[in-house]
This record gives sequence, structure tokens and C-alpha cells, in this order.
Amino acid sequence: MDSLFTKLYSYRQRENKGDLENFSTELFAHCLMDDVIFQKSFMDFIGCDELIDNISTQQSYPKFGRPDIEINTETFIILIENKVESTEGINQLPRYVNILEQSEKRKILIYLTKFYEQKEIFSEKINFQNIKWWDISNLIDRDENNIITNLFDEFLLENRIAMDNNFENLDIVSLENISNVISKMDEVIDSVRDYFSARLGVFSKDSSRSTRLGDGAYYTYKSIGTPHKFNIDLGYYWWNDEPVQLGVRIWIPFKMNEKDYITSFFRKNLDPLKWQEDSWGKNIAFSNYWSLNKIIALEDDQLPLMIKFLKACIDELSRLKSSNSPIFE
Repeated sequence: MDSLFTKLYSYRQRENKGDLENFSTELFAHCLMDDVIFQKSFMDFIGCDELIDNISTQQSYPKFGRPDIEINTETFIILIENKVESTEGINQLPRYVNILEQSEKRKILIYLTKFYEQKEIFSEKINFQNIKWWDISNLIDRDENNIITNLFDEFLLENRIAMDNNFENLDIVSLENISNVISKMDEVIDSVRDYFSARLGVFSKDSSRSTRLGDGAYYTYKSIGTPHKFNIDLGYYWWNDEPVQLGVRIWIPFKMNEKDYITSFFRKNLDPLKWQEDSWGKNIAFSNYWSLNKIIALEDDQLPLMIKFLKACIDELSRLKSSNSPIFE
């Protein structure tokens, strides 16, 4: 059974991974203030022997940025930058050093990440620490901490924000099979390459497909427009705990009000065809997916079925292109 926080998160509009970072940031800050035992465990872990006076999130400092969490005690100021999937922004940590240097308090800067990242801060006055979400999860004791903190721990584990870095037998099996799985996905995508190119344009480079694996996807795409309007993506998707989907997607990487004529066009023409519309933060997607589980259950010869489905999706977009070519230019 999913934790309370996972259930709440499922009610959101589908968003980009940066919003998962914001979500985990707010939960972490709440638990630190709400659970004194958890707070003390965390403060001891980072080498601070005081309790928190106040904690804030997304506090803005003009010219220097917006640290995810700021903690103040009687004699300490602590800044925490949370990264779940993204990486450090340009000079982000040095800018946070500038924020800390304005304070007379003792200073701690924490870079909190899903996986360990080697970072260095050269300042004798600042205690810089690389911490993983797995470390935070290990501080939570189900018998000692309150129910909200325990649910927070479940959320971290269920959403694979806190992950153990030790290899298990299943990891070895996955590594042995990954090449075979990628080859099968490539075969399907490459089987419609010429069909797609003749109707909608040439695919991106093959090497771009694997760069999406960390986001729960493996696909190729065609970029439309100069300046860029949208992408046509084709491949496999498996966000969060959802089943693996095969499909074609229109990805519009803009706020809706900035490209309203594009979103209105696809909404008008794709909704009747039962394409799915989703909001992902600032982005809009129109997609037609088919669950891989359902394909597997139908019959043994899956490749012709998948090719037929993808070609049908391509045909629907090709007809739209013929009826309104300026959108696709």
C-alpha cells in the first residue's frame, strides 16, 4: 500500500522532476519542525548540537538565488540544496557560500542528493557536507519518530528518492539483461523510422534515446520549428510506478499561455482521436499510449502489433500536418 504522501503526490498534475524536488523539500522541512526526535537526529548527524529556532523554504536572496531550505538556530545558519534528479545549477553552491558569508553565525552548507556527488567548497568558515537522501532515511526510526515522519520515509523509499547504493542479485540480473531489452526497443523504433521520416521528418540521433533512461523513458524525437515549437516523441515511457507504455507524444515545452495556439490546435484535433492531454509543470503533452503489458497478453508475435499501432499514430499526425502545415514548420 502506498504511503499517504505517495497518494497525495499521485493527485498532482503530471509535472517535471523539479517539482518532485520541491515536494520532498517541503515534506522534509515539515518533518524537521514537527518531529523533535527526528530533528535532533538530523542535527546531531550534521554536527550541530542545537535545536532549530526557525526553518524556511525557497527563501529568495537577490543575485544569489533561492536555497531550498534555510535553518537557523541560536548560533548556526544552515542552507540545504536538494537535488532528486537534477544537477547543480551554474555556480549554485558558490552563490550560497556568498549568502552564508553575510552571517556572523557558524555556517553549514549541505548538498542533499539522490546519489552521491563529489562537490568541494573552499572556505574555512563553512562546513560543507555531501549528504544522500539514503542517509536521511536511515535517521528515521519507526519506533521513535512520529507517524508523519514515518510516512515521509515511506515516500522517500517508494519514489526511489532514498536509494541504497549496495548491489543486490537483482541488480546483476538487470545489468545482464539491459542490452537485450534496449535492442528490442530499438528494433521497434527503427522499424518505423522510414515511415515516420517520410511523413513527419527525420528522427534525432540514435544516441539521444538512452539519455532519457534516467527520466523513465527511452524514445527518439523530431524537433519542430525554428524557433522551437514542439517535439514529436516516439518510444517507451515508464514514469514513477506506472506500467511501461509504448506510444507517440507531442511535447510542447512552454507555458500554455505562451503557445496557446499550438495547444489549442492539438487539443481540438487530438481529443476526438482519444489522445491523452497532460500538464507537466510548464510543459503540455498530447499522447497516445499502449500498455506493454496489454501487448504482451495479446499474442506471441508482438512486433507487427507494435509497428501497426505506431504507424496509426504517425498517420493521425500526418493528416494533421497536411491540413495545417504551418503548425509543423
